Amino acid sequence: MTPIEKADKVLTILELVDGNVRHAYKLCSYFCRAAYKNDVKNSFDQSKAAPGYNQVVESLYFELIMTLVRLFDNLQEEKCSKNTASIPELMSLLSEPEVVAELQLRSEQRKTPTGNLEKELKSSDLGFLEKLKVKAKQSACIETFQFKKLFQDFEKLKESHFLSRLRTVRNELFAHTAIERNRNNPARYGDAEKLLEMTAQLVANLNSAIRSLHDDYKGAIKTWQEHANYFWEKIDGVNAVQ
Repeated sequence: MTPIEKADKVLTILELVDGNVRHAYKLCSYFCRAAYKNDVKNSFDQSKAAPGYNQVVESLYFELIMTLVRLFDNLQEEKCSKNTASIPELMSLLSEPEVVAELQLRSEQRKTPTGNLEKELKSSDLGFLEKLKVKAKQSACIETFQFKKLFQDFEKLKESHFLSRLRTVRNELFAHTAIERNRNNPARYGDAEKLLEMTAQLVANLNSAIRSLHDDYKGAIKTWQEHANYFWEKIDGVNAVQ
């Protein structure tokens, strides 16, 4: 693959990873509202609806774990790895200087006036146009300069015990059913939420450095928390939203 093709792949992977983070926040909102708020939980407790409630909550947590852990899949088989949108695959591409150079060039182009605006500035204020070009170049350099720290953050995240626990659960129970299981590394409620927070911070920084997209997911979190609240109140029948 050429550097241009690899840069295209970086953007494709990052868009899919970003989508998975947003999906994880949706799942997390529905799960947390049901599992940690007593109004809904208590209304199902000791009732014939309790098994259904438990199944739904466990299924939400199951999908949350699956969504998070697959973000860190690092497949050894080359054919599979080439077709996997994961953070390790993304970071592998970003380790190549020519790919970083291409991404920096694209960032500079995004920030530089083009088309009619460029023509207008050339004829009316060439000095200002040149200043904008210099500023665009400097801004693009600042973005790609962040990559070094992003690699450090990624290495710390890979070693997280939250990821280790959830990966063990995914591999032994969700991907297949293991006969002998690792009893020394049990996942706990709360692990997925903590891993999501750490992962979202890394992906937000990747979006900033690669796509000049500055979004901390707070808007998405607020939206899905509101939707989850409406949903569970409607299901619960207490203070139901009409």
